[in-house]
Parts: sequence; C-alpha cells; structure tokens
Amino acid sequence: MSGDEDVQRKWHRKASEEKLRLAVFDAMREEGAAAVSPSVIAQRAGLNKSLIYRYFGSVDVLVDEALRKHLIFPRPMDVVVQPAEEGDLTSAIALTWAEIQKVFRSHPELLAVLAWSIGNSNQMAAKAFEGYRNFCQRIARELGPEPYLAPAILGLIVTEVGVQSNQRKKGHRPGTKNKKN
Repeated sequence: MSGDEDVQRKWHRKASEEKLRLAVFDAMREEGAAAVSPSVIAQRAGLNKSLIYRYFGSVDVLVDEALRKHLIFPRPMDVVVQPAEEGDLTSAIALTWAEIQKVFRSHPELLAVLAWSIGNSNQMAAKAFEGYRNFCQRIARELGPEPYLAPAILGLIVTEVGVQSNQRKKGHRPGTKNKKN
C-alpha cells in the first residue's frame, strides 16, 4: 500500500468514526435514548453496523466517545433565572422553568442523554447525570437559598424526560405538533 493510500484510508476511518459519533445524537434526538442500537446508529450514519464494532468495540464505547467529544451540557447562562421577589418563589420557579424548557426544546438530545443516564450503571452515564445535577444546583443558587430548589428543578427535568418518552411511544416526535384527526 502506498503512503497516499494509507493516508486516505486513515482519513476515511476518522470520517466514518465521526459520522457514527454524530449519529448517536441524531438517534437520541429523533427517537430517544432507547434508539441507541447498532442498527439505528449505522443507518443514521449511512454506514455498515459492523464498523461500530471494528472501530469502537461496542455500542457503549461509541456512546461514551460521542458524549465525551460532543455533549455540551446546558449552561446556567443559557437560562434567564428569574430571581424570587420576597415571598414569590413559586413565580420565579415557573418563569425559570419556562427558560429551562426553551433550552431543552432547542436541544432535545440533552433530554435524551439524561434519559439514557438515569439508572444506567455506565461510568459515562453517571458523569452525565452528575452534570445535570450540577446544572440544577447552579440554577437553584441563583433562585434562592432554599435547599429543596436543586432537587426540585432536577425533578422537573426528569419529569420532562418521562413526558417526552410517552410522547414518543404515542408517535409524537420532538419539535413537531400533534395533528388531531
């Protein structure tokens, strides 16, 4: 094999690996965390699923690498926190929750990653869940000193994961409106 062929082959492998990593997020975004299967990922990447095993060894390693390379957790600065006025914490939470939902609507893969991380013993899943917990703690600190705020915000987000999952089961895709017959 000539030097040019070797360079071209390495470039093709790197491009294919990247297509597979990005396909993980496409699958999560469109189908939810349950869709992270070799067949779905390969189909979205336009590649043979045997390449997942050849390049990564397993789907778990592929997902780990995709998360490590491409996942950007929501940042507190992406959310306009509505500080509570004296005695009106409920309104501040509701307004802040609306801001958090805007972030998740524009990046549905973030909810899919959270769904994947809940109850998953994978080390990367635990790190992902910890990232969401930290996000909630930073938002809660801006809202007020009450110790229950961070778990409450995380609870709202986890509930949203369940809502999205139920909508998918009923055939609704994130970012689309349900049509009534």
